[in-house]
This record gives sequence, structure tokens and C-alpha cells, in this order.
Amino acid sequence: MKEYRLLIVLIILLAFESKSRAQWLDPMQLSDMNTWSSKAGFIGWYGTTTNTPTSMQYGSGITMLLYGDSRYGTQLVAPIFDNQLFYRQNQAGSWSSWAKIWSTNNFDPDLYLDRSLEYINSSTTTANNFINGYTFAYTTSGTPWNGSLMSFGGFGGGYDTQLNADYGPAGGSHLSFRTKNGDINTWNNWNELYHSGNLNRSDVDFAARTINCSAINANGAASIKNDVGGTLVLTKTSNNIPGIVFQGATSMADIEAGDDYLTTYVGGARRFTILSNGNIGIGTTDPKTYKLAIAGRAIAETMTVQLQGAWGDYVFKPDYNLMPLTDVKTYIDKNQHLPEIPSAAEVEKDGQNLGEMNKLLLKKVEELTLYLIEKDKEIKELSGQLKIIQAQLKQQK
Repeated sequence: MKEYRLLIVLIILLAFESKSRAQWLDPMQLSDMNTWSSKAGFIGWYGTTTNTPTSMQYGSGITMLLYGDSRYGTQLVAPIFDNQLFYRQNQAGSWSSWAKIWSTNNFDPDLYLDRSLEYINSSTTTANNFINGYTFAYTTSGTPWNGSLMSFGGFGGGYDTQLNADYGPAGGSHLSFRTKNGDINTWNNWNELYHSGNLNRSDVDFAARTINCSAINANGAASIKNDVGGTLVLTKTSNNIPGIVFQGATSMADIEAGDDYLTTYVGGARRFTILSNGNIGIGTTDPKTYKLAIAGRAIAETMTVQLQGAWGDYVFKPDYNLMPLTDVKTYIDKNQHLPEIPSAAEVEKDGQNLGEMNKLLLKKVEELTLYLIEKDKEIKELSGQLKIIQAQLKQQK
């Protein structure tokens, strides 16, 4: 308040010193604060707010002119009952905006920029109690780094934000922040900011528990390593095709993604291929029209083949037309294989359909059963006839 009073007294003294050149010794009441005169003097307004600095309708002040050019000058005014001081400039009829002058009445530097502490540590104060200012902080005060500390915010420091930077002992590239939850009067945890000094550099490793992102962009290969010597590399394969390379300590494998296929390389050879139509090849890159093609031997503990066609039980129906054995013999003599069974040449060329073959084999077994039943019937009939003949011959003796 002393500074405010001293400024007013100084302005009044200067005004009286130049009163011989002033236009008014008594304040000139202005209905519009933009009214300008070629002479300096006291001014005031009463019952108006036209171009005044606040909504207060009453006030007083002074107009000061530039020596030698009265088109330029300054208005310094104080609205009555407001206890504030404002000023603005006039440059040849162009007015600047009103600016409020800070004083002890409306500004306390200790509430906004606390510079009273040269540093803080465990023997002075803690970072939790430092608000609205800046200083040097040691980690013993509760900061993550030895270095500058700034605290700023509002509501008397109840919702401050603090910034703390490492000045050099930890490398000089660390910057952390935290906020205060004034609702429960608790500081939140410190968080380090990532920047060009500790991220996105070829000589800096980035450590994190979980990374969620929409894309990973790399000028070259993007590598992901684990702590046991393995590496996952997103890159182009040896064929210059986009893929993933799995690099171990002594071995390497990769997945290659072409326009219409996905294939794996192990030991320098393609081992597994999926085409865009869903067909899969193991040991071959061309499964042709088969959903699964295996070039080599395969073993399984169980395998189920479910066919959509009729199973062989229809052979036992009364209306089934069983081929006579004489016709079967004629067919075999001519083709060297059973009817409906593919020849050796066909199997060698096209392979063997296990499901269809099992169905045909069951059909042949069932047909063989019918042949056996038929022959058993014939044998029994012949055996009966033989017994009759034997009895007749015995009676003739």
C-alpha cells in the first residue's frame, strides 16, 4: 500500500510542477474518456462508463503529454471506491487497452512467485509444502531429481502442478511432474516426461511394462528383444518381402507375408504355407485344390473322416444288385483290380482319398460277406444232396 500511495503523490507533485502548462487546475469532467486535449491536466468522470477502465461510474486521474508532440500521451486514472489504478496510451488518436497496475493492494508476489528459498532439502522444507514459486530442490526434500523445482497453480496452492528437472547428476535429461488433488489435500505420484533426450534415439533403450499403440513406424527394422537372447524383428525377409524374423542365439526363423500367401521359413526352407483361399501346404508350397497337403509322412493317434456321401450299408438292402462273381472275375482279368477301386496307376498319380477308400473297402467287405453267405447256402444245399446220394448208394449194396 505504501508503494501505491507514493506513486500517487509523485504523480500529483509532477502535475503541480507543470501546472503553468496544464489546461486545468481543477479536474475536467469527461463524458467520454477518449476526449483528448493538446494540454496536460487533471481529468475525471462522473455518472458515465464510456471508455472507462471498469464499470465504476466515478473516477479521477491525470493526462500526461509527450513533450513536443501533444498527439501522444498517457492517461493514469483511479476509479472511485475501486482502489485500483489503470493506465493507457494515446498514439495520435489510437488508444491502447487499459492496463491494471499491480500494487500491494492487488498482488502479493509471495502468493505467485515464491523466491524466498534459495534451495530446499530435508532440513529446510519438503516439496509437498512448497507452492507458487521456484527454487532448487534436493531429492531429500521429496523430489525425484536434484535440480530446479517449479510449483504453480491456483486456489492458494491447493491444486498446484510441480515440475522438477535433473541438473546433471542423473544425466541431465530427466524432467518429471506431479499434480496436487486439493479435494483430498494429497499430491499425486511423480511422472517422468519423455522427450528427445530419453526416447526415439538410436542410442537410448525404452523400457515399459505395456505399450498400447495403433502403429509402430520405423525407418529400418523394428526389433523387440527379450531378456533370454531372443529377438523379434519386423522387417523385410531375405526375399525382400515384408515379414517377421525370429532371431535366436544360434537359429533363425521368419514369417513371410506375400500378396496371396503366408509362409514360414525354418532352416532356410519354406516349411508351412497358407494360401489366400485357405488351402494349407506342409512341406510344399502348392497344395493345389486340397485344403491340406502334406509332402512327407504324417502320424496321428486318431483321425476321423466324416463323409457326406452314403455309407456302404446299402449293400445289405434287398433291392441291391450284387455283381455276379463271374462278372467280377471277368472285370479283374481285364483291369487287374476290383471294380470301383482305383488302380495302382491312379493312386500313384492322384493319391488316395482315405475317406472314399474306406467307404469302398467297406462296400467290398459287405459284398464279400454276401458272396460268402450265398456260397454257404450253396454248400449246405450240395451237402444235403450229397447225403441223399450217399444214402441211396448204401441201400443199393
